[in-house]
Amino acid sequence: MNTGTYADAKEQVRQAIDIVELVGKHLELRRAGRGYVGRCPWHDDRRPSLQVNPDRQTWKCWVCDIGGDVFSFVMKREGCEFREALQMLADRAGITLGPQQLKKAAPGSPDDKQTLYQCCDWAAKQFYEYLLRADAAEAARQKCRRAEHHAGQRRAIQHRLRAR
Repeated sequence: MNTGTYADAKEQVRQAIDIVELVGKHLELRRAGRGYVGRCPWHDDRRPSLQVNPDRQTWKCWVCDIGGDVFSFVMKREGCEFREALQMLADRAGITLGPQQLKKAAPGSPDDKQTLYQCCDWAAKQFYEYLLRADAAEAARQKCRRAEHHAGQRRAIQHRLRAR
């Protein structure tokens, strides 16, 4: 698969990998109702606390409070970033990813961070402008002016009382 978008590639890899099979390669799983359970490798687990849901293609450890999909399992297990997890799972599924798809698969890239900073800056400016224009803003400013006036009067009275 050399063409297509990053989202298409990600979804194709997600659909090609069975989470029960993936987790079962690393942990001993046993059937429990509609899902599977196993001992979590990230903490000292005496009872199986890691659950795998084949219907939703998700996993969750209730003790560690971690979980996710096939990508997050590989990232946690292998200690790698999303881009490497995507490549590992694509290789496992026999899917070839093009350079453009892998380039875009780096969610922590500087371009993404710059875009996020720009979005946050825009949102902050919009919020500030809204507060300045809101009817409540004028009422708040009037209350502040009254409070400042009242505080000034009290200071003047206290000053006169001390002067006596």
